[in-house]
Amino acid sequence: MKASAVHFKKFFSKAKEIIFSFLIFSFLVVLLVFNFRTEKGKEYLEKAKLYSASSCITEAINAYEKGLSLAPSALDFFTLGNLYASLDDFQKAVGAYKSSLRLDADNAMTYSKLGSAYNFLGLYKDAVEAYGKSVSIEPNNHEVYSNLGMVYGFLGEHDKAVEYLKQAIAIKPDSPEAHNNLGVEYVRLKKYKPAEIHFKKALEFNPDLPDAQVNLFILFSLEGRAQEAEGLKRKVGKIVQENPDKYIAKD
Repeated sequence: MKASAVHFKKFFSKAKEIIFSFLIFSFLVVLLVFNFRTEKGKEYLEKAKLYSASSCITEAINAYEKGLSLAPSALDFFTLGNLYASLDDFQKAVGAYKSSLRLDADNAMTYSKLGSAYNFLGLYKDAVEAYGKSVSIEPNNHEVYSNLGMVYGFLGEHDKAVEYLKQAIAIKPDSPEAHNNLGVEYVRLKKYKPAEIHFKKALEFNPDLPDAQVNLFILFSLEGRAQEAEGLKRKVGKIVQENPDKYIAKD
């Protein structure tokens, strides 16, 4: 009986050694595979950066996708999102920005870019949510407030749009885009005098801002100020001719 117990203890001890050795071996294999995948991923990501620097966007995207499948990185997902956005593929840009945020949940810039991608897709409520998270993290970014104002305008919430655009101007009083966008909202509210003030402010800070020139021309036309509209007609005509998809409505 005692011999049997001793034999069992030896067997159990040996079994523990084997199991422990197997676990160590398995851990080392997993570690080696992980390191191999990570290094391979980094190689792809380095190639992606070189492609991007050479403006080979499609090749850069392919390399980023391969690299990120092996070595996920918030910054590289963010860069991938920007590359997709540069090709107007905003649906894939959204996916990349979301992947970035899963790794870095408190990045105000990524939320801002996500909001802009949603904006281009016409998903305005999603854009509002993303921009809102951005300003909750970084409350002094005038561009995000300006974008929020623009999106609320698209949603038909013009009073709220005015509120956010005023906040953008309070942070950066010389922002021509914010002044122009605020002018647009005042036109929508049929408040033409403040609209004119802000279109002119936009042109004061950027005399060549085409949107402000076109909007001021439209405002003069709406108010029947033919002489003042005539003064802008040639310049506006050239702007519209150069950007027909932006300024000419399609049926």
